[in-house]
Amino acid sequence: MRWRPNTVIGAIGEHSVILIDTLSGQSETINPVGTVVIRTHGLPNDALYFALRREVSEVARVGDAVAVRPVDRAIFDGHVVGRSL
Repeated sequence: MRWRPNTVIGAIGEHSVILIDTLSGQSETINPVGTVVIRTHGLPNDALYFALRREVSEVARVGDAVAVRPVDRAIFDGHVVGRSL
């Protein structure tokens, strides 16, 4: 298994997957494949933020509580909040 952040799925076959690198445009067929895990954008999970906001005088919303997006944005959110303290 390898992390492929700049990759899209071109096709999923019965036992293979075609991957396309979004930067180079090159495709790669992975075979055999038993399972494909797809990371997709979902809905922000901000329930804890709003629950704490009612109980705590100062609370910051970062990462997936703001919007589901790449991890570097969550890290940057935490950096900004940390510098503001």
